Amino acid sequence: MSAQPVSYLLRSLTLVLAGLWCGACDAAVDTVEASASHQQPQTQARLETRVRERLAALEVQDIVGVHARHTPSARREQGLGAFAQRMEYHRYERCRFVETVAVEGEQAYVRTTALWTPNHPKAREARLEPGQTLTQEVGILETWRYEDGDWGWVTQERESDFFEARPELLRRP
Repeated sequence: MSAQPVSYLLRSLTLVLAGLWCGACDAAVDTVEASASHQQPQTQARLETRVRERLAALEVQDIVGVHARHTPSARREQGLGAFAQRMEYHRYERCRFVETVAVEGEQAYVRTTALWTPNHPKAREARLEPGQTLTQEVGILETWRYEDGDWGWVTQERESDFFEARPELLRRP
């Protein structure tokens, strides 16, 4: 065989293999996209389950259970001891999941409400008029992240502060 037919054969074979490989890539991309769109409701359902689990633990003051629903990185940032110490001054009741405001990739924003009572010794010194209470209903926007195979809590802020910083999320359907 001469060099020209061999190089022509190799070039043709390379083009055929490249075509087959690209077809396989397209099929893999289609499969991944179909899988991702199929998983979205399951992922959203898992997010809401985790939110509800955290709220249930919060209501019964299960500090270990609340902390366990944080992302692994958030748990590393604030260990259980420091978290428990911070939480001892707060009481949450009637915690309720309201809605998932947005899911943006591996980050999600969830609206919750709760009755919050400060339990700090200084708060107990407050002089209240008859019928007054320090307890208030608060709207909370929680940030959750999909990390290490599950959804975990990252941070929270008052609704008003969140939407002031992210007004585009108010207009989402």
